[in-house]
Amino acid sequence: MLKLRTFTGAALLCACAGAAADPIYTVLNLGSLGGPDSGAKAINAHGQVTGWTTGLQFESLAFSLDGSYHMVDLGSLGGTRSIGWGINEFGSVTGESSISTSNAVLHAFKAVAGSPMVDLGTLGGLTSIGRAINASGRVVGSSETSGDGQHAFVTDAAGDLVDLGTLGGDASAAYGINDAGQIAGWARSAPVGPYAGPNHAFVTDASGQMTDLGTLIGADYTSFGYAINAHGQVAGISDTGSGAMHAFITNLSGTMVDLGALDLGGSNYSTGLGLNNLGQVVGHSFSPLSGIQHAFVTIGGVMTDLNDLVDPGPGDWVLTEANGINDSGQISAVAYNPAGNARAVLLYLTASPIPEPATWLLLAVGTGLVLARRNSLSLTRTDTAPRSRR
Repeated sequence: MLKLRTFTGAALLCACAGAAADPIYTVLNLGSLGGPDSGAKAINAHGQVTGWTTGLQFESLAFSLDGSYHMVDLGSLGGTRSIGWGINEFGSVTGESSISTSNAVLHAFKAVAGSPMVDLGTLGGLTSIGRAINASGRVVGSSETSGDGQHAFVTDAAGDLVDLGTLGGDASAAYGINDAGQIAGWARSAPVGPYAGPNHAFVTDASGQMTDLGTLIGADYTSFGYAINAHGQVAGISDTGSGAMHAFITNLSGTMVDLGALDLGGSNYSTGLGLNNLGQVVGHSFSPLSGIQHAFVTIGGVMTDLNDLVDPGPGDWVLTEANGINDSGQISAVAYNPAGNARAVLLYLTASPIPEPATWLLLAVGTGLVLARRNSLSLTRTDTAPRSRR
């Protein structure tokens, strides 16, 4: 059963006993646009969120939030599928949308609520996707090229896609851009003899020149960069040499730091998906053995299960994926219930409440549920790989 409560201001300011040393979050259910599912992907400094939601016809719709934190449908480029992946400080959103009702071809877009989506086109190929947008409106993402490859792109001042190239291989993708124009992503490295080189996380300078960030273990292994902050720090995922991949953050000298993984049973994986200017990373951790995936946030550099930091609880939902975090500690995330329904949620520190709109719905998630189900609940999934729409 969906456990929701009306937002009543001061009644939500109590914290869980025994957890005063850690931040306690309140979880806001952002609802949907008529369908059963939704997911929050990115958040800006003002707490505006973008992501995806199902509609009355179960189509996938990109959304942003209005001043009362209600979803606003951003439309599409002609089809019935769109997803918002990035949002800047002015509420401009980028993502991907189908360009016809067949939904077979997706293009990167730029959009603001109340105006038609702008098709950003491609690098000569069939499809493209926008992943992030900075305050200047520059979009980064990836696109098929005329040679059937996939390359990272950034838009120029005219809005045209500029190919960022690779690290010597045949593929790349950009996932984050800061206001200085530095870009994070991944790219295939140069071939080694007859073999394709592994994918490595990269960061660029303001001119778009890529720097290979390597991996946590060595050049022959794989890493991916998914987020970047104002200091040029990058978060993502890397091989560790143990068979599991772990979330990482780069320090100010550009060296990867292993963030570890949550103990969810067996050999645990983790992925860093969002990063703020304070160096906090959010993402998810997954156990192939137990099938459990939980969202995390780092506190003082230590990975912490977000389900253990939620006030109030218990409830029927589990936070499975955190995708963005701003400097106020607000987090865009996805929660699942035992029936497998997904819900876009916004987390904020209970001690620093967001402005109260006319009505709020509070999603009850809590430690009691997590502890009771940690060894038995796999969120109705049977997959054996981290579930993420990255």
